[in-house]
Amino acid sequence: MSTTRIFGHRGAKGHYPENTMLGFNKAFEMGADGIEIDVHLTKDKKLVVIHDESLDRTTTDRGLVKDWKIFDLKNVKTGVKFKNMSKYNMTWDKERIPELFEVLALFATENTVINIELKTDVYDYKGIEREVHHTVATRGMLDRVVFSSFNMDTLDRLKKHDPNVRIAYLVNELPENYEKLMEDHDFEAYHLRVDSALKNMDIMKEKGIFFRIWTVNERDHIKQLIDAGVRGIITDYPDLALTLLDD
Repeated sequence: MSTTRIFGHRGAKGHYPENTMLGFNKAFEMGADGIEIDVHLTKDKKLVVIHDESLDRTTTDRGLVKDWKIFDLKNVKTGVKFKNMSKYNMTWDKERIPELFEVLALFATENTVINIELKTDVYDYKGIEREVHHTVATRGMLDRVVFSSFNMDTLDRLKKHDPNVRIAYLVNELPENYEKLMEDHDFEAYHLRVDSALKNMDIMKEKGIFFRIWTVNERDHIKQLIDAGVRGIITDYPDLALTLLDD
């Protein structure tokens, strides 16, 4: 039986609007083991789930998340920007930017693992690590959450706040000193970009180091990484990955 777990990237981004409650529900219905979400901090210190620093690409409004207050942000539509997707229907127009607590509540009674990426590589939101940890801890879900970031300082702050949290370092390329970094910072895993993973297949097969690979959408790549026994595959198409995993 494979040890690889399938994570829906921003929900089920290949089929449904990304980082929406609709997309998260659909990933769960497909049978994904986990979901990957992105978190930013608003002007009034609320945790919201959206990928970009700005609203421009995925919503009907414009501007930086950090300049918006949550009351106003709740009126911004998300699903409507994805009308070009084949599964689109008018109900998508009701989708709004979720708050982190809403996504956690959706999976409160399930076994779904949630990979929370703290988006601090552009804006280093002051206090976001403590806020995210508090939101997860108060819902008793720390055992089902992996915190990831491109910003090593963010991961270090999380570990300093709570030495027991699981943290994963997001990287485009595997560092030469990856083993030492993992030991020094107590990473649970590396979250590695797919093209770098495919160049390092021998390392992927090593025992004792966990890798979750993003964003893996090609059938052949999914199969290769399952065969390598990577810890997790983060994909826009969890339904495809789960079918290949079963095969």
